[in-house]
Amino acid sequence: MAGKIAHNSDAKKVKWCAPITSNVSSYKALLEKIAKSNASRGHQMQPPASEKEIELLRKESKSKLGYALGKEHEIFLRLHNGFNFNGYSIYATKISPIAGYNDRFIDGFIEANLQYHEAEGFRKYIFFGQTGGALYVYDKTSKVFAEIDSVSTDAYEKFKTFDGMVTHILKLSLM
Repeated sequence: MAGKIAHNSDAKKVKWCAPITSNVSSYKALLEKIAKSNASRGHQMQPPASEKEIELLRKESKSKLGYALGKEHEIFLRLHNGFNFNGYSIYATKISPIAGYNDRFIDGFIEANLQYHEAEGFRKYIFFGQTGGALYVYDKTSKVFAEIDSVSTDAYEKFKTFDGMVTHILKLSLM
């Protein structure tokens, strides 16, 4: 559906992004550009999550959120346990210091979701990250990943895969 417009229930136009194959190559070059930019400013990328951290997240996600962690998400976490660049964040396995800092943190996946789920209108989403006015989610009702407005929850973009959403976040963070 690349380039086509889908309509949500409020009849507002939502841009569909092309599906991306489930592999790291769809965003690896973007991560390399970001790593170079970080290094030029004396910053670091987040280290990879350990298998133990991923296993614990998998169990907690199922028990606390009723959500089975996807393989694409696990693959991303094996590369970087969270992401923070130019105001864009992807949550880590748990609240974690931003690489190179001991006073700045990336939200943890479970902690962020539990906090958002305190508001009834947000319970239909699984939250993966954020930027100023947008949240990056999986909509359990429509079964798509999306970039939504943090207040109205209107969808800006929808993605068929986690990798597609991550690629979008990384591209935006480089602008």
